Amino acid sequence: ETSQTFQVQVAGERALYDSGWVKFGSQAGQLSFTEIPHLVDQDPASLRVTVQVRAVDGPNKGFIMHGTPGVFVHDAHYLFRYGGVHFGWGREGVRLWAPTVHKRSGIGSAWNTGQGWGGIYEGGVVTREAWEQRSHMVEVKVTAAPEIPPDFDSGWFTAYAHKDRGSYQVVWHNLGELPGRVRVLAKFLDGWNAGFVFEAVGSAQVDNGNWEYRHGAVVYAYNDYMVRTHLPTTRVGVGYALRTGDAWGGQAMPSETLTVALRVQAWRADDDVNPPSYEHPPFDLHSHSLAHAEVRHDLGRLPGQVQVLAQVNTGAGQGFRFDMKGTTPQMCGYYSYVNYGGVAYAYNETHTRMWAASRRIGSSHSPQRVVWINHGWGWDQRVDAVVATMHMKAWASQASAVDVVTANVELLNIEEPPRASGPFTVIDENLPFGTVVADLNAQDGDCPDLATCGLSFTIISGNVGNVLAVNASTGEVYVADPTFLNYEYLRELYRNRTDDLSVSTAFLAAGVEVSDGRLSSLALPYFQVRDINDHPVLEDNPVRSIIEEAPVNTKVGTPIEGSDEDDGQLVLFSIVAGNDHNTFSIGACSGQFRVRNPPDFEEQAEYNVTIMALDDGYPPLNVTRVVRINIINKNDPPELSPQDAYVYENGIVGAPLAIWPLNGTDQDGDDLAWSVIITDAVDQFDVQSLPTVGTRSTAQLVTTKPNLLDFENPALNSF
Repeated sequence: ETSQTFQVQVAGERALYDSGWVKFGSQAGQLSFTEIPHLVDQDPASLRVTVQVRAVDGPNKGFIMHGTPGVFVHDAHYLFRYGGVHFGWGREGVRLWAPTVHKRSGIGSAWNTGQGWGGIYEGGVVTREAWEQRSHMVEVKVTAAPEIPPDFDSGWFTAYAHKDRGSYQVVWHNLGELPGRVRVLAKFLDGWNAGFVFEAVGSAQVDNGNWEYRHGAVVYAYNDYMVRTHLPTTRVGVGYALRTGDAWGGQAMPSETLTVALRVQAWRADDDVNPPSYEHPPFDLHSHSLAHAEVRHDLGRLPGQVQVLAQVNTGAGQGFRFDMKGTTPQMCGYYSYVNYGGVAYAYNETHTRMWAASRRIGSSHSPQRVVWINHGWGWDQRVDAVVATMHMKAWASQASAVDVVTANVELLNIEEPPRASGPFTVIDENLPFGTVVADLNAQDGDCPDLATCGLSFTIISGNVGNVLAVNASTGEVYVADPTFLNYEYLRELYRNRTDDLSVSTAFLAAGVEVSDGRLSSLALPYFQVRDINDHPVLEDNPVRSIIEEAPVNTKVGTPIEGSDEDDGQLVLFSIVAGNDHNTFSIGACSGQFRVRNPPDFEEQAEYNVTIMALDDGYPPLNVTRVVRINIINKNDPPELSPQDAYVYENGIVGAPLAIWPLNGTDQDGDDLAWSVIITDAVDQFDVQSLPTVGTRSTAQLVTTKPNLLDFENPALNSF
């Protein structure tokens, strides 16, 4: 529907051996050495052997470096942080060495970036290092393929370390143009590794300043006409043309030699036949200001080949290219007088990262260079470049592709079902009815104008509790029933399904069929339901009772029932209204009402107390409820007013003792029954009830034996 024809470039190659990705690690004794048999049985110079080293963790997880054919550092000092996978190959196998303990400490690692590489400068000082990582476990992949016949091949010739100017040689390739690719092979002539070859590298990482730097490598550079080779010429006698063992591979297959066979091979650029899939514009790296870079090549797959070249623009190296393949950070810049240089790089499906030698964090020492071939290397044509121009290319195919052809591909149109995305979305719980949570963004390749396609949408699976619905014509997914759009409910469903009580997430999914009337497809919108703070919950219409005049601190019924659906939340209770006379209190955590001031039924028989429950979520939420508290009446004792009474002597029976009555009150309003309970010995007094007025009851005290009342007799005039 968008394009009917394509042009596709196809590269053909023949891989003789591919190990696949296998685990390999450092600091494992002789397990940090392995020999992988490829069994090709060909001249090593006719093979292209690649050792890829992939990080399995850390900030570089998934990125790939190449193995290193040169050794510059071992564990002579506990601060020499070095790394990589050292390798060489012969007619039938590839040998790999990773760092191990030999002299002092296990400071070496299979993957090593940072510590004097890729410094990030702020105010002229390195404050951190890009993608710094030290890992012992990596994955390695070994491939062997037939090499394309070179356009120039020097054949094998002898080269020597420690020969002053004799350790520097020039080989003229005479191609009359800058080669697309150059490699220099160095071969052991005797010892454990006789016949094995190791590639040369584009920069040295050590000078001749210290006996601790037992190293072995060949360094090279090239321009339009020649290839320069540099072997060690260190004055203290610790540099070798090639070297294995000694803090690498548990000392397995140890060899060191001053004399090697060299072979220089060069290929013309074939960009017209096999153009790079990506070529980045040239840019500068500077060891003391910009020492890292990340280039986006966006191949969408692992490149078959990545080439990173440094071009020096001043001094003896002007115009020369230095291939950084195989450069892994080994010298860490601990000593201020130790010069080293290079650019390490790693790549994945989308990016290439670069680390140039740089100052250490917080250090002002400046022995680092982007390219370094100076003291202790080949005597002549020394290169000391703080800044260099970087050239980076990436190919989807390997360099050994024997041919590249262009194929025209024509697409035939077939009827296809409509498609809709199944978006993953985070939504809040408790969304109201009608809230749109997803748009399926349907497309139909057979019907570009969706308005005329007549697509229909139907939920056919999933959708717990029918929470969701879909607009049948537009594909908008919305909330149809919020009842089960509840984080806690959906989380428990997921816990029950997985038998994992530690699950703290809640999900909701639905299967939506998208149909054009003939063909259909399934979209799977998927939602993570986010927990939001829920209101606390209180019991409905709470009623409590308490007898009047209950003592202070007496519990008033059972505690108010309160809860919060959110895990671990505390519900706090308080009284906010209706607590007349400060009669009650409530426990902040328990919800238990208690008596603060004893209630009086006759004063107030019912209280309507408003309480609030507050949670400790974010933001805090509350709910209020009116609690009716009934006061239970109890019988109160009547109260009598004490008073004096007077009576005349020699009165008549039933005569009152005074002209006013006796007064009594009852809070309950009950009728009072009067009686005399203590009198004189002859019972000459009685009491007679009078009519009740309101809550006041009255009675009259009368005499029953007036003849016994005698004012003149002291014994009979006061009772």
